[in-house]
This record gives sequence, C-alpha cells and structure tokens, in this order.
Amino acid sequence: MQKAIFVTEVGKPVSLGTRPIPAPGPEEVLIKVSSTMLFPHDTYGRDMGLFIGKKLPFISGGDIAGVVLKVDDNVNKYTVGQHIYGQGRMLDPTPDSAGLQEYAILRPDFSALVPLGFTVDQLVTLPINATTSFSALFHQNWFGFTPPFPSVEQNSRSNYAEETIVIIGAGSNVRKLAI
Repeated sequence: MQKAIFVTEVGKPVSLGTRPIPAPGPEEVLIKVSSTMLFPHDTYGRDMGLFIGKKLPFISGGDIAGVVLKVDDNVNKYTVGQHIYGQGRMLDPTPDSAGLQEYAILRPDFSALVPLGFTVDQLVTLPINATTSFSALFHQNWFGFTPPFPSVEQNSRSNYAEETIVIIGAGSNVRKLAI
C-alpha cells in the first residue's frame, strides 16, 4: 500500500489515505514520485467538481517526475533507476497516473529522461506548459501559425520572418516557451 492525497468530496478539504501501488501494464513504467505539478483545474475540481465530479475519490497532479522502479517488458526506453518526468493521463485521468501519491504510472510516449543540469521540480512544469504554448501558437482555433516542421498535409514551412506576434508577460513559463 502507498499513501495518497484524495479529493473525496467536492468542496471539502483533501484527505490523506492509502491505496494499492499500481503495477505497470503494457507500455507503462512505474515510478517513485519525487515531484508533481498541480494545475488550476485541480483546485477547480476539488472546489467545484470540474472534470472529477463523477470520478471520486480522485488524486490530483497531472505532470509527474520520479525514479523508475519497474518497466513493462515491451518498454525499451527506460531502465530501473533512471529519473524521468512526464504527463499522466490528462484526457483520461486515472488514480494510477496521478502525482499526489508515492508511486505512479507513466507512459514512455508521454515522458522523457531528466537531463543533466535540471531538477525534477523544474521539469515537472514542462509538459503542460510546453503543450499549452505549442497549442496557443499552432492550433487552428488560436493563433494558427504553421508548425515549424512539415506535416503529412503540408510539406512547406512558414516564413517566420514575415510573421508578427507580441507576447505580453514573458516571465511566465508558458510565455517563455512561446518565445
């Protein structure tokens, strides 16, 4: 068993409890959590039930970092003992892939090694901030710039020298990544 912090009732304080340590399934890695990032929607979930109202008890913390403890046989990307960080199941959150517990599951395709010179606390902010920045710049419903790499549909790149954008408040992580 492991300790975890649960949202058990919308609008009430979180509580400490226990739950089983998850076992990695196909294409998954078990980590000992060393850092997690809480998002604004984690607070809205606890306070108003946003995204989690029907999934109680719920464990928050979508971006996770930690040390690899177990690797599924089909995973060649990591070995036991490596420090990795990544994004839990943001679109289909499960308790196994949340960060406010001692052990969590990450998928290799949504994670990476912690590079030298960085801390897990720095990198645990990267997945959601990089995704948000990329989406804001290149998603067709937002700025809609052509992504800086060829896609199946488009084989040319934008001439960014002809594009203009002003980024206000460049001190935030999302805006730093946009620059």
